[in-house]
Amino acid sequence: MGAHERERGLIEFQREVDDRIEEVQRDRLGLSLLMERVLPLLRDRVNAATAFVRTLAEDLQPANYQCANGAELSDGSFETLEDQAKVDNIVDTTTNDGLSVVAQRLDVAGEFFGMVGVGWAEGNAADVANVHPWLDAFAEELDNHLASVRLSRIKQRVLVEIGQALKDPLLGRGIEKAVRALREQIAFDHLFLSYRHEDRYAEEHVYHKVFDGARLVYDSKRSEDRTISESDIADNDLREAIRAWTSDDPGSATGQLDSKAQLQETIIYGMREERQLGRILLVSAAQDVSSTFNRDLMELFSNAICQRILDYSKESRFLHQFFSQSHTDRMLAEDGYRAKYLSPQSATVAILYTDISGFTRLSEQHLKDPELIGLFVDHWSRHAVDILWGHGGVFDKLVGDCIIGIFGPPFYEMTEQQMVEKTIRTAVELREFTRNMAAGPLGEQFPVLKQLEAGLGVATGINIASANVGLFGPNNDFTAFSSGMNNTARLQGLATRDDILVMEQMSDLARTAGYELSDIEEAEVKNVAEPLRYRLLLS
Repeated sequence: MGAHERERGLIEFQREVDDRIEEVQRDRLGLSLLMERVLPLLRDRVNAATAFVRTLAEDLQPANYQCANGAELSDGSFETLEDQAKVDNIVDTTTNDGLSVVAQRLDVAGEFFGMVGVGWAEGNAADVANVHPWLDAFAEELDNHLASVRLSRIKQRVLVEIGQALKDPLLGRGIEKAVRALREQIAFDHLFLSYRHEDRYAEEHVYHKVFDGARLVYDSKRSEDRTISESDIADNDLREAIRAWTSDDPGSATGQLDSKAQLQETIIYGMREERQLGRILLVSAAQDVSSTFNRDLMELFSNAICQRILDYSKESRFLHQFFSQSHTDRMLAEDGYRAKYLSPQSATVAILYTDISGFTRLSEQHLKDPELIGLFVDHWSRHAVDILWGHGGVFDKLVGDCIIGIFGPPFYEMTEQQMVEKTIRTAVELREFTRNMAAGPLGEQFPVLKQLEAGLGVATGINIASANVGLFGPNNDFTAFSSGMNNTARLQGLATRDDILVMEQMSDLARTAGYELSDIEEAEVKNVAEPLRYRLLLS
């Protein structure tokens, strides 16, 4: 074959291979089907008995592809030839299968990515000089497709790594792991991240994290005053960039840094109505980070972060219906916390029922407007629950104007003595808070409170009893069930303004804590067989 004829044949061959590759890409077929279509073209062009490729498949694991006419390479020969191709660009040898083969290494983005070759049955020696241009032309066409396979697989692998990182129960620690996974692919100098989080009252908080490489150097959630000192971050430019990022002008952050390139991504959620959840900024002084590949990775990273923040916020808001922030954070930091802490279990708990004395009269004669009544109860109960949480209690529910709290869950680490002491302290503080409401901020919001001659007060009943505690019902409410709960409700109904009634079974523990109690009293109540025995808290 003359040089001109061979050149024309190579061009035609490349066009045929390219057409097959385009068909596979258009139909979104896998690598194995591609090889079925292109390897026969190579085999027939050089009159070989077999044409073969060993490369990384879509899962980036080694895979062998072969189109043989009688003579085939064994898996062992594939591996041996690959080892040789890693050393020499062209391999000309006879395999243990008795085939004379010529193979050429495949390089993708400068990395070894396998080999392509042809073989003849024993006795048919290969003409390396004649075969090499065909292998070279085939490899050139195949390289681009393998490069896209490689990049797609890398993206998938990074997404899996980021996803695994974000499964960490601690959101902050998961984000740090995810940033490390991203940093392995994109050589950025700094990463700035901001995101929004809504608490149980739908109040929005914005948190900022800044990374120097993959190292977290600033976390606004850990810095209560959110100041940035030289002792924290020695780099003055980075300190100024962080101040800018966390200010009302985040766009000026890169102006503080020597940045050759930057890459920004907005964290968006919502299908019908898009909402901004946060933003991410990558900065690099040494190289351009804005390639299509990097942009794709940033989008994957952003989407994964978005989903994790939404999941965390949803779970956090659910738990924060019942538990304090510290209890919520501790549970979210543990794998399997629902089964461990929230599944129904029998335990001894302390119980508190408190409601506003004379609430019906207050509503009908003073507040009157249903919207104002609801607003008043909302504000009072928020402060009441904060007091309950402050003493380590769990908010069971609000029934009308009655707050129900339990002590012991979710970790069950308190002794009975501790539970009783915390319950009494909570009851006393609730009483004092309600007494002084009119003189505080709520008095300004509800001026009618200042017109009450006797002011406001609460009536409280407390008890210690066994109960079955955990998540119950279609709404997964954290609550407790037992006759002790019912009896505490009845006891609270006996209390008058500012009374704290203590069930007899917790009297000794109350006295041990230093509280003075009245003589024992008894009262028969509806649907309870035995009279309730209780004492009034005196001091």
